[in-house]
Amino acid sequence: GLLPSKWTPKGRITVQDDIKGKIGVPQVSVHGRWSIHTETCLTDANGNFTLPQFRYEVNYSIKWERRDFDIREGNWGQAWYNGPKQKGDWNLHITKGGMSWVYAHIHRGAWTYYYNNTFGIKSPPTDGKILKQRIHIGVMDKSGRAHYFDFNKFWLSPQIKMFAKKDDGNWRKSEDIFGTTVHELAHASHWEIGYTYGQYLVDLIFSEPFLPESWAQGVETVIATNIYGQEWSWKWNQQRDKLSEITQGYTPIVWDLIDNKNQRYLEDDAAYPIDKVSGYTLAQLEKALYGVKTWNGWRDAIRNMYNNPTEDYLNELFANYKK
Repeated sequence: GLLPSKWTPKGRITVQDDIKGKIGVPQVSVHGRWSIHTETCLTDANGNFTLPQFRYEVNYSIKWERRDFDIREGNWGQAWYNGPKQKGDWNLHITKGGMSWVYAHIHRGAWTYYYNNTFGIKSPPTDGKILKQRIHIGVMDKSGRAHYFDFNKFWLSPQIKMFAKKDDGNWRKSEDIFGTTVHELAHASHWEIGYTYGQYLVDLIFSEPFLPESWAQGVETVIATNIYGQEWSWKWNQQRDKLSEITQGYTPIVWDLIDNKNQRYLEDDAAYPIDKVSGYTLAQLEKALYGVKTWNGWRDAIRNMYNNPTEDYLNELFANYKK
């Protein structure tokens, strides 16, 4: 008999976002399989995809992986979304309430930092060099505090660990998952330009890890605010935290160096940071980090590398957080 006519598997992958509603999942890896024959493609910026033609129904799936990063189900298993077997379009909307929803927002954060990086900063570590494999992001279906651990690359366990739930057992917010992904990748990027785990331990023991946490907080704030605007209230509220509420080295100094708001004058209260510095860019602040391991070393590099009309206030700004 005659073979069935060819058809083109296509569709759209979207995810529910707590702030933006239904959005496309950009450049995610869609697989179509019949028997042992598999074709793959990436969605476009809006989540649309088109696979090469098949004659028979296909098993659709998503592999949460790109060349430079992959997302794992727990510590070891590759994260997948297993879709339907059908002859026809596949339009998937991932709603809140499952791990695929978490994977989608982690993917968005990593994709933005790696491949849609319009911020003038380097991308996180990339795959391909000796002893350099893709960043593995392990996602736990429980509560916990996300962290980056560089040593894990030597035994292939995840360098980044993320947690799907808040302490109360509810799902984290999508903007929090997105921002935390960027934050942890910023640590990986920072380690690559000269910061070290040994220095982190020194900072942790003798004060707080101001330099790495403030930098990662800053990258997270700039990128997530670019995506979410001022609705990304948790980070914006940190900009309005009293000094006594800023702990563990998580300062808003990167945003202080960029913006033209002075928290102390806005609040008219000495409990708030005094910030007379403005006009730096994220790219400038990153370049000043190369090879620097201390809080005041970063401050001095910023002053020495750039001419900024507010640079006379750098000492005052940095001393808000660490005397």
